[in-house]
Amino acid sequence: MNAWLASLLWPDQDEQDKVLRARLEAKDEAPNHQSRPLATLNGMQLYRIKGILSVVHSRDDHLDDEDLVFVDSQGLDSRRFIVQAVYDLWEIHPAGPDLSWGRPLGGEDEEDGSEGVEEGRSCKLIFIGRNLNETDLKSGFDACFVTGDNGK
Repeated sequence: MNAWLASLLWPDQDEQDKVLRARLEAKDEAPNHQSRPLATLNGMQLYRIKGILSVVHSRDDHLDDEDLVFVDSQGLDSRRFIVQAVYDLWEIHPAGPDLSWGRPLGGEDEEDGSEGVEEGRSCKLIFIGRNLNETDLKSGFDACFVTGDNGK
């Protein structure tokens, strides 16, 4: 997922980061959003990305002991992961325990004491920008997933 987001938000980068270094070394650019160039990939201009992910960890992932508590024997993480991106910056982090997969959403109904409905696992991203190519974004997003017994 990180590699795909990097390709969307840093389309001008090469292995030596020459473009990034040139921008950082330019003394005449003011560090504000109005002067910041937008990431453009195939004509797409991305302003923001927001979403949630259902994560399956591979055996190669190096997890802390506190993260292992949330992972089952098949690598499925019980936490929702939040994706946020603005211009060329992004982060992916776990949501709080109240938003874990498998927990009823909506809490307890005060009138009848019933719990909310459990939402199935899913991965969803919302893109805000100009000249967005739905086909390219969908195929790139889909390529981030592994298939198998756990699904996507």
